[in-house]
Amino acid sequence: MAQLDLAERAGVTGPTLVRQIDQLEKAGLVNRREDQQDRRVKRVRLTALGEAKFHVVDEIATSLRQEVLSDADAAELQAADALTRRLIARFETLAKAPAEEIA
Repeated sequence: MAQLDLAERAGVTGPTLVRQIDQLEKAGLVNRREDQQDRRVKRVRLTALGEAKFHVVDEIATSLRQEVLSDADAAELQAADALTRRLIARFETLAKAPAEEIA
């Protein structure tokens, strides 16, 4: 995935992500390469170790999610999801607005 796309999906700025990727790369979990079509673009890819760690974390997250949400029914989960999406959209709107418009 392109480093800039990854930053956007993670909801962080490019420089913040660069520091995090530096740490992940140093730990041997990811590597960066120049895009073959556009050398300005950096592609980030999980290493074999990164893939293995991802699967462990994913299993833990899935188990925790099931445990936490076990007593919620489908309608409650849909309502919570809808509210969360609206809140995220609102936060994104506020983050892009000049400070005087928020007040």
